[in-house]
Amino acid sequence: MPFSGVEVGWRLARAAWGHGYATEAATIALEYGFATAGLSEILAVTAETNLRSQAVMRRIGMTTDPGEDFHDPERTGGPAAQAGAVQEVLGRRWPQPA
Repeated sequence: MPFSGVEVGWRLARAAWGHGYATEAATIALEYGFATAGLSEILAVTAETNLRSQAVMRRIGMTTDPGEDFHDPERTGGPAAQAGAVQEVLGRRWPQPA
């Protein structure tokens, strides 16, 4: 991967999708990372085809920079699965303004 840092992520059983669990857990993880651990940046990475994870990333205030997108040749599933979408939150932007 062309970057390094602390990453927040989630993986839920399909039956748990759509209940807000990923958003709730990721929000708590970000709050801990910034407020308690003193991190200045937390990243999240997903395939460009993973629209559900991208929606979670937007809900927790993450932003994307298309210049940071990358191709991951180690992913299986063809070119669409191999393309990556990097999303990040900068510590100075957390918590989000009301």
